[in-house]
Amino acid sequence: MALTKIFLTLSLVALSNAVLMWPNDDGRFPPLPQMNMFFPDPIKFTMPRIVPFHIPPPPIMDRDAIKTHVAGPNEHFTGFSTSSHSFTSNDNGKITSGGGISTLTNDGKNVEENVLEYGDKGNNDNNNNNNNNNNN
Repeated sequence: MALTKIFLTLSLVALSNAVLMWPNDDGRFPPLPQMNMFFPDPIKFTMPRIVPFHIPPPPIMDRDAIKTHVAGPNEHFTGFSTSSHSFTSNDNGKITSGGGISTLTNDGKNVEENVLEYGDKGNNDNNNNNNNNNNN
């Protein structure tokens, strides 16, 4: 509370001295200097034009092209092809079925082809009869 009283007293003294410094009531304080304020033009932003570009799709190679392709100098080539097939037949009540999977891998220098077949290989009864007749 004592600090508040000291602050109010000092404020009153300062105010009374300020009034005495500018007599004739010509304004209590000196005029403020005139400042030439200017505001810059707003920034005009234009969006840069984006030129569309087209990335061509990679070429589609068939199985024979992958098998025969040899990588040239400064070329890294890896080709991979997979194919599969299946069959089912009904000959006079005898159902035969099967299929196969074939994979081809070319790393630019070496070509590797794997074939896997499964199921019935066709009419095995005729093959077995022919083999039995040849054994007799």
